[in-house]
Amino acid sequence: MRLYEYAIIYVPTDDDGNVKRDECKVVLEPTVTLATDDRGVTLRAAKQNPDDLDVDFVQVVVRPF
Repeated sequence: MRLYEYAIIYVPTDDDGNVKRDECKVVLEPTVTLATDDRGVTLRAAKQNPDDLDVDFVQVVVRPF
């Protein structure tokens, strides 16, 4: 098992692909967990994503320690 930190951020873009900076937000604050690999952490984090957000603009960021 390894220690990981993960967070979920919402980064919407307009039709031209430019980031709408005023609408960006942290959906899930950085959280620490134990897991065997980063794929497992990503799946665990994705389950915590609220249903009302467009998944095309949601990013799961994972950092191993």
